[in-house]
Amino acid sequence: MPPKKDNKKELVLTEDDGSGILKNIVQFTLKFQVVQLVTETPPNLVIMYEWINATQVERLDTGLIETWTIASQIEKSEDPEQPPPQITYSFEKILDPIRFNEPLAEILSTRKLFLYFINADDMKVLHEFQFDYSKMLREPKFEYKYSKMKIMEILDFQYSLTANKPLLSDQLSKILNPFSVEIVHCVNVPVQDMKSYELCYVRYQFYNGDIIQTDAIVAMPEMYFYSVHVFLLGDKPLKQKFLEPIKFELHDKDEIVINDLKAEVPLFDIEKWLQVEAEKEKPPEPVDQIDPKTGKKIPRKEEKKDVKKEVKKEVKKDAKKDNKKKEIKLGEPIKEQQQQKQFNRNNFGVATFNLSAFIHKNVHELDLIAQIVPKKQFEDTESGNLDLNTTARKNAPKVFADLNYFDEYATMYVKFDMASPLKQ
Repeated sequence: MPPKKDNKKELVLTEDDGSGILKNIVQFTLKFQVVQLVTETPPNLVIMYEWINATQVERLDTGLIETWTIASQIEKSEDPEQPPPQITYSFEKILDPIRFNEPLAEILSTRKLFLYFINADDMKVLHEFQFDYSKMLREPKFEYKYSKMKIMEILDFQYSLTANKPLLSDQLSKILNPFSVEIVHCVNVPVQDMKSYELCYVRYQFYNGDIIQTDAIVAMPEMYFYSVHVFLLGDKPLKQKFLEPIKFELHDKDEIVINDLKAEVPLFDIEKWLQVEAEKEKPPEPVDQIDPKTGKKIPRKEEKKDVKKEVKKEVKKDAKKDNKKKEIKLGEPIKEQQQQKQFNRNNFGVATFNLSAFIHKNVHELDLIAQIVPKKQFEDTESGNLDLNTTARKNAPKVFADLNYFDEYATMYVKFDMASPLKQ
């Protein structure tokens, strides 16, 4: 006999644990694939990655790459046209199922999670990645490919993370109201071959104050970013904010600032100078006396000099640095901070988009194209040190872009998608 309808409703309601939101149990599967050169002394590499568990972010590792499954192998060949000997390793892991709720959605929307290639011998980070998983709130799949590793032995790296169902249920999607921004491409961008610029990226600030920056790529006339970020609007009153335009900055002319005014000059060593002057003032050494009878030199009496034994000072080793590892917080890089270069980021293009159409309840998606216009700013970074030196301030480096985005009618294409109407 089939169960009654009332019993079915009771079974569904028991899945919310009293929170009013139905459970959404999700299981993730991650896959890694690494193509590694065959060498006499291969490095002992480990991949360490961050991912969410039932409540927070945790760090996991895959073990040594050499212990993974060998997917394919190319032997050494005498034919020069054949690729060098290499092995393709693959790793797959099915993570424990978790209940995907609002706090976990906030983590994916507001944070970037790290992935590291680590040398297991000395535990040093050889390569670092930061991934924006917010796109999985819209599509339960994340894929990444990279073939320009800093590790010479790694020829190719592929990574995928998939879920068995959508992360946001219909009920949770109405509550969180995900809003996705996808930067598709920039076309007809003027590129100057004679000048060397840094890699190109797009940067913008959303209405909630979050600053989003795409991955950097090589500047070309046509650049395809396909960068997606999903914001959670929730019940925030952003309807008035959407009446304001949003600006996207195309940074394709960032340059390293070479400032000779800040070059370090070696300090004058007064002690060394005094030693040189003292040697100059020393009296000349006496001439050897000759005995008139024998014609031989009379030996001089050597003055005994006080020989001071050099006492070596024992340098105490810091046990903390030798034996103890530095504590690392989740969500922070474990790579040692290196001296950062100073860039001139004041020459860029701006594309302005008007999203006021989203204030209407029947508008959920917009595909917009806007022209990129030049934006030139100069920030005098030397004024703090050269307030009194007007001549030096005039000679401070001023780097401005020579090309204009109007020459080729450069444009930017961005897609916007919203799940539910905006709140008042």
